Amino acid sequence: MQRVTVADMADDEGNWKWSQFKQHLPIKVNLLLTNAERKRRNLTMNIGFPLCANPVEDIDHLLRKCPSTRTWSAVVKRERLVDLLSTDMKAWITMNIPNARDFVGTIENWDILFVAIIWNIWLQRNVIALDNPLEDECPILEKSKHWVEVISKTLAKAAIRTILVQRENSNSIRWQPLPSGWIKINSN
Repeated sequence: MQRVTVADMADDEGNWKWSQFKQHLPIKVNLLLTNAERKRRNLTMNIGFPLCANPVEDIDHLLRKCPSTRTWSAVVKRERLVDLLSTDMKAWITMNIPNARDFVGTIENWDILFVAIIWNIWLQRNVIALDNPLEDECPILEKSKHWVEVISKTLAKAAIRTILVQRENSNSIRWQPLPSGWIKINSN
């Protein structure tokens, strides 16, 4: 797999190149070590899900269908929830990162919120599975929305900083060669 940096995935203005994300997603979206994946690798005998006692903990149940998270029903349009949850996993991810207006309406910074929700579901799962309590007991959606706020402010500051640097560079005095036949003497 080709090594890709964050800089490769953004244009000069700092906007994400969403069309390129698809080609860098793994063919199998099975990289999280759920109990089903650990069983497949002979690392455990238990494939049950510690959050909701589902008989199988797989990536689809963990990130989308587990009733204990109840996150997607709070952000996805009610009439589209079944469609969203029955979509192929890779299609679900590639559709949601750049734009999911058909499913969620106009949620500001949906791309960041979507990834933050997935990350917080995984964190919550690990807290329970590894018996390692988090200090912050916020619900997944609330915690994810807070992350969106912090990340958005950081991105806004970075954008302002980029604009200021561009202005500074465009206004700076640069050396220019003299016209032919001229001589220049610099003195202090």
